[in-house]
Amino acid sequence: MSVHHFVRSDLNLVAVYCCNSLTAADYYASFRNSVAHPEYGPEMNHIVDLTDVTDYALDFVQMLGLVNRMAAHFEPGVSTKAALLAPSELSFGVARMFQSLADGNLPHDIHIFEDFGAAARFLDLDLVGRFGLFGEATRRSA
Repeated sequence: MSVHHFVRSDLNLVAVYCCNSLTAADYYASFRNSVAHPEYGPEMNHIVDLTDVTDYALDFVQMLGLVNRMAAHFEPGVSTKAALLAPSELSFGVARMFQSLADGNLPHDIHIFEDFGAAARFLDLDLVGRFGLFGEATRRSA
């Protein structure tokens, strides 16, 4: 699978690592597993790392459907932060499309970053690098 969600209750965070060819179906399947995790809470912030994605196998309609399916899992009144780590021009463009579609539909204040440090600071995380956050997943994709 090209998407791995890690529920980090110690950081009040859902860390999402994406690699290889990203599809809406893979993202939603992993998302669904994360919200079913016993340590998951709707107040958790999110970080989505798109650094190792090699291909975006999703279009506008699929992304809109993904946002709508994800929105059904959040209760009104919840407000969280989401940092999208998108270091390439292509990943930034895809992240920007997601940000636009999610605005008003998902309870996240979504910001896009080119480097991990800025994303971590936005989420008030005291982390040096992304590898400790995502565990073995980042090493498997290389």
